[in-house]
This record gives sequence, C-alpha cells and structure tokens, in this order.
Amino acid sequence: MQDATSLVRNIWKNTLEVVKIDDNDHFFVLGGDSLLGSIVVLTIVEIICSEITLLDLYENPTFNEFADLVNQKRVISCQLLNCDMTLQHNYAKYLA
Repeated sequence: MQDATSLVRNIWKNTLEVVKIDDNDHFFVLGGDSLLGSIVVLTIVEIICSEITLLDLYENPTFNEFADLVNQKRVISCQLLNCDMTLQHNYAKYLA
C-alpha cells in the first residue's frame, strides 16, 4: 500500500496556493476556509479513495493529524470496498 501523505501535502499546497506545507501547519491559519476545505476533501475522496469528511478536517486541522487520518480512513475504506489500494496517477499536478 502506498502512503498518501505526499499526495495530501500537494493537494493542500495547490488548494491553499502556498509553496510549502510543514507537518504542524494548520489548514485554517494558512488561509483555509470551509470552501477550500470542501475542495481538499472532495479531491482526496476522488483521488485517494478515502472516506474523509469536512468535519474530519475541522477536527484534525494540522497537516500531520489530517494526513494520518486520511491514511487510516483510506485503509478502512479500501478494505470495506475491496478496492485497489494503488493511488491514481492520472492527477499529475498533485504528484510529487
């Protein structure tokens, strides 16, 4: 199984239009709001197959917390749905 952390980091960077995301960066301190949060969540659901919600982002607003949760929920989602755990590579702008 591939770790989705670098992909989540790139989604944050592209959505928030920042150059760098540190592990302890706070989504809302970096300029995130509910609309940008929705974009992040929908992008993650589409690309990573993680059943993440906007509430998850509010409850885990630092990058490390959120990325860890995305990875945890991704594993659970894929086990329940018996889906392919390979990250989708047709989203080049989010890949490192």
